[in-house]
Amino acid sequence: MSILRWAAALVGLLVLQIITPAFWGVRPDLILLLVFFHGFRFGETRGLIFGALSGLLLDVYSGSIIGPHTLSKGVIGYGAAWFPGIFFRENRLIITVCMVFLTLVEGAILKVVFNSYSPLGGPDVPSILRQAVIVGLLWTVVDRIWNSELTEEQHT
Repeated sequence: MSILRWAAALVGLLVLQIITPAFWGVRPDLILLLVFFHGFRFGETRGLIFGALSGLLLDVYSGSIIGPHTLSKGVIGYGAAWFPGIFFRENRLIITVCMVFLTLVEGAILKVVFNSYSPLGGPDVPSILRQAVIVGLLWTVVDRIWNSELTEEQHT
């Protein structure tokens, strides 16, 4: 995918994330899915850069302090690049567990940063856990779509 397609996907998912109603008390973090996929597919450096830029876009949009989402999404993009080397790409369950784990890491980063610098505090632990479950479920859907498209391309 070209840079313009990734940028369009990022902006499109940001808009979709904004208009999506909260489910189970949490809005699904669609940007996190894109950052994870980018880091998983393209490696540490590109994952880190894409994640940090995506997080910066979220920080600017939120109107809060600049940095928490930049840091957390950069960590997600960088961390996602490690998993293909550790686990087989074909093992969907393990990749889903890794996605859930990185969602929990992001929630912890946001909680620490927001509690340190913002009077409103960060996300609470139950919402971090709900976000991890929602993102894990969304990842399984995205993974199935992605793998079905790859299979169709190989047959043509």
